[in-house]
Amino acid sequence: VRTRSFDDSGDCQVNVNCPEGADWRMEKDAIARIMVVSDYGSGWCSCSLVNNTNNDNTPYVLTADHCLQNGFGQYLFDAISNPNASQWVFYWGYEHPGCSDGNEPAHRSTVGATVIANNGSSDFALLRLTQDPRNLAGFTPYYLGWDRSGNPGTSGVGIHHPSGDVKKIATLNNPPNNNWAGDTNFWSLYWNETLNGYSVTEGGSSGSPLINNNHHAIGQLYGGSNINCSNPSMDIAAYGKLSVSWTSNGAADSRRRLRDWLDPQGMNPQTLDGIGRLSISGPTTICNQATFTINNLPQGATV
Repeated sequence: VRTRSFDDSGDCQVNVNCPEGADWRMEKDAIARIMVVSDYGSGWCSCSLVNNTNNDNTPYVLTADHCLQNGFGQYLFDAISNPNASQWVFYWGYEHPGCSDGNEPAHRSTVGATVIANNGSSDFALLRLTQDPRNLAGFTPYYLGWDRSGNPGTSGVGIHHPSGDVKKIATLNNPPNNNWAGDTNFWSLYWNETLNGYSVTEGGSSGSPLINNNHHAIGQLYGGSNINCSNPSMDIAAYGKLSVSWTSNGAADSRRRLRDWLDPQGMNPQTLDGIGRLSISGPTTICNQATFTINNLPQGATV
């Protein structure tokens, strides 16, 4: 959590709409910046909309458990004891339209959430938004797919809001390590330099997803080495594994695991693809006949 904001991230960061983000145009629309608000003040975290096996656009967001705490490790919010995050603000599409920096983007926001589940063992928190981001003008959300198998993939990206700044993208060209400081509940990795910079995570990036080469989220950001842009090649990022959060090593209470919320149908899949907003596209004027395309039709639906 940080209290800084626009244009405060390090100068090594890469804007999400640089060429590095070309293959992640849908996924970036799942990422939001959170203003975490409590009686003790406010700060920044990041989060992502995640899909569930109903494919029904339920506004679940995945973030970090430590975003629910104060700086002393005490819980201000918790799925069991205090789930009401009614003052939290979620900023959508907060990004520069191109690769270059410029004026601050417009603020599109939803307010309020309920903590559905959280667990410190893999540092995850799942929230359900009070206001649906599908209702925001000029923004179409995306719901990330996920992989709970424990397979890291071969490469990936982190899309995040470092220091509460506009959306950035960090690039990983190899599989993440299977543990962090010996703890196998976490992935750890070093980011790679790209054409336009050397993005790393910073305070405010907490809770943002690690997305593998199959475009599935495999974890959310716990923290890093705090080297940041001063020496980005030495910056280590640690992500809580979604594969661990799925059952949280056998947690008895559904409010301490992801499975019940992301798999309401009990299908028990290892992976689930992302989904965008249901929409119909085609010509606006028809003289004889025309073809229309339905995008993001839920599985099993017919037309």
